[in-house]
Amino acid sequence: RIRRGMRDLVFGEPGSIGLDFEEPTETGNTWRLRATHPPASALKMQEGSELVAINRVRVTERTPRSEVARRISSRPVSLTFRLPKSNKEVPNSEIFPMVVSEIVVSELREGLLPLKTAQPPLSTALQKHQEVKARKEPQHLHQAARILNSVQCWGTMPGSTVPAWVEDLRVDSPLGKQWAKTASLDLFAREPGLLFRVLMFCGEASTLCFAGRSCSTWQKLLLDTAQRSSRQLWSWVLRHGQSISSPQRPNFWHWCCRSGEGLQRAASVQEEADSPEESLLEAAARCDASGSLSRLSSGLGGAAPSLEVATGSMQKLAKALGLQRLPSKVLDGLLQDPWHCQRLWLLSDAALPWLVMQCRYFQVVIAAHLPNLFRHMMGEGLAPELFYCRWIQGLFQGCLSVELQLRIMDHFIFERSLKIFVKLAVAIFTSLEKRLIGQDIEKMMDLIFDPKVWEIDDEQLMKETVGVKVTRSMLKEIQ
Repeated sequence: RIRRGMRDLVFGEPGSIGLDFEEPTETGNTWRLRATHPPASALKMQEGSELVAINRVRVTERTPRSEVARRISSRPVSLTFRLPKSNKEVPNSEIFPMVVSEIVVSELREGLLPLKTAQPPLSTALQKHQEVKARKEPQHLHQAARILNSVQCWGTMPGSTVPAWVEDLRVDSPLGKQWAKTASLDLFAREPGLLFRVLMFCGEASTLCFAGRSCSTWQKLLLDTAQRSSRQLWSWVLRHGQSISSPQRPNFWHWCCRSGEGLQRAASVQEEADSPEESLLEAAARCDASGSLSRLSSGLGGAAPSLEVATGSMQKLAKALGLQRLPSKVLDGLLQDPWHCQRLWLLSDAALPWLVMQCRYFQVVIAAHLPNLFRHMMGEGLAPELFYCRWIQGLFQGCLSVELQLRIMDHFIFERSLKIFVKLAVAIFTSLEKRLIGQDIEKMMDLIFDPKVWEIDDEQLMKETVGVKVTRSMLKEIQ
């Protein structure tokens, strides 16, 4: 039972498992089942260190084996990390992401084929990267031209000057009723490309919000993100313009997360929990239609070892927003598809294969964008995916300034994809490439583990991030 629980806990078979007795007591002996994981030297764990999952139950000599098994399965597992010599214990919140990263990368190496330059998916990523490098015009101008061309392709209704998008209006919608009554549109509604051009020139996400709320016609054109062109406009402004202001950000995230009847129904029944841990677990249970959290915790006597790490990430995110805790509808949304924070925060039994695939995405992209650095790190026995897996578990908290982290979260939540994190990690390694090339493993780890010495400007890092070429079609091909 503990072996299976340990496998679910750290996503890898433990190195050893044993049954020990502690000192006898008047009420009986304490059985201590200990599963240890081998040292993870690549993550600065000293040799001789061990991760220990302990399950303690009290039994007597006459306790039936069936009762012993029942008590073992109903008791939570205590996860600790012990250093050699000093026997000092490191908090779970610090060591757990490192251990998970080590095992995820091990699973990636054992379960997936090595990358080859002439074969997909690396060949496809290299081709996309070369296309971007060969492009003469700046990326933001290229993307702006594509958006305006897509709007121009909307065209007009046959035999009239009425824009074609009017045909898609629902008859019972407010705008549909208005059109049926007056059959008139303002100049910008008749020429959406002109409206888009003006808003791109302004380059402020707040202006997009205010413009979309000014009238029902513009609301349809700007806030109906079911339209591809509207989504592209928002993405362009978030990347190259001024992002959402801090007071508006919680409402913006709520707007991005509100789609889906299941989400609305789940959020409507939420009750305020007594603690952040209870709040997160209740939200995860509500949003978990498949029961993956129950299956994971059942092997651990009802425990959720990653809860401390997940709660810490959630609280830091709320603090960055200036709130005591995340709004319930935002939290419920992030835990579900397509954001998948339930898997990201290891509150699902499907987290292992999902995390392996996220690291594979990053591995392909960094190999395409930074081939020299990738070969050097792999040659030194240091997989860059280790750091990416560790960073995303905490949503890059501790690696970025608060403002930049919130801007990255704006992209993540609006675009409904973790590709922004892949791009961000590649941008970080791009900024550090010259300082990493030629260094041994110890010096590289000293640099990567200490964000305070990176000395990367926020604006430059954001520019590098949006310049990394990652598309949904690329990710699908890798998968």
